[in-house]
Amino acid sequence: MRTIKEQVYYSGNIVEKSNLKFPKQPKSYFETSCSEWEDTSMENKLLDLGYLVTHSFDLEQYITDYISEHQQSTLYILNAFIELISYLRTQGKDDDYGMLVLKQDDKLSIADAISLFLEEIKSRYEQRITYPQGLLEQQLKTMPAWDYQLLAELKLTKEQYYNVFKMSTEEYLRRINTI
Repeated sequence: MRTIKEQVYYSGNIVEKSNLKFPKQPKSYFETSCSEWEDTSMENKLLDLGYLVTHSFDLEQYITDYISEHQQSTLYILNAFIELISYLRTQGKDDDYGMLVLKQDDKLSIADAISLFLEEIKSRYEQRITYPQGLLEQQLKTMPAWDYQLLAELKLTKEQYYNVFKMSTEEYLRRINTI
């Protein structure tokens, strides 16, 4: 298991489950058009989001409420989730053809993107408390990369490609290993 990044969170930054909140402004995580998005590393975004969603934070409801207040940001929010998913799948390399497919196709809803993101992050996020300091250590484990060459050799139609990229990595790996 290779670690993308390990970050230590001191216990003072951990909030009770009922009061979970983002360590930075929400647009740092969801709006690709903002400078805050650029100022926060992908690893930090993923670790913060991983912590929240594994501690009962309702990301889907939060985004629904956020969009109702910031309707002009809908496309940026969708792009943010696609980029986060792509980063998880490629370990930060810029070779995710799936990201291009999803961004160019208007069939992917924000709800679909959030659902897919939640599957991806939950399959990779790990945390443990270290003693005696009581520090919480988080990491994102990597999974085998998507085999785009194999997908190209299968000569899938555009619709089939789209459906493949909407799968979680675990589902993709399960299916690709049966070929």
